[in-house]
Amino acid sequence: MNFIDPLTCNVIWTEKQITKRTELMVQKTLPPKEEMILNRKLRAVTEDGYELSPSEQVLLEESKAAMYAAQQAGIEARTQNERVRLVLTYEQAIRDQAALILKINGRDAIPATDEIPEERDPETGEIIQEYSPAQPAIPGIEPLPEIIERPDEFGITVTVPNRDYIEAIDNLAAAEAVIAEASEDTISLAQQRGSQHDL
Repeated sequence: MNFIDPLTCNVIWTEKQITKRTELMVQKTLPPKEEMILNRKLRAVTEDGYELSPSEQVLLEESKAAMYAAQQAGIEARTQNERVRLVLTYEQAIRDQAALILKINGRDAIPATDEIPEERDPETGEIIQEYSPAQPAIPGIEPLPEIIERPDEFGITVTVPNRDYIEAIDNLAAAEAVIAEASEDTISLAQQRGSQHDL
């Protein structure tokens, strides 16, 4: 049973959450009260030679099967949780890269466009012009300057490196390093997650 789906999960589970979920899986088969009773009888088997009844034997086997299934589910959950952690880090790096490139390089303004009505051939009825809605203007973004002017301690204007530019370049390098180091599995998973969002 896989309770962490890397295609849809957008949070990283804690170890405590995974452990709690596997414990609940066992409790569905063997509630805490019944588990306590069974454990007492198992101690009696070891210490006093008590023999389990057929129904108790069945319960014991069911509890063993439930614990094994929960153990395997925990192993799978931890594996998928690590995949989620890696893909979320990769997806964030992709977003950061795009935002930082825009911040550093800027963008030209995009003028507004008018609505274009659909046109059809009067004889065949075939569409010869697709409908296009009006689009508002998108303002431009000034590129981040590499150097800026500011007054020094004497009030004299001096040219200095722009700290915002340096920070943006460093952050871009960090994001691109994450992208470059991503495994094929992480990239493939990110593509599958993106395809689901497009549906």
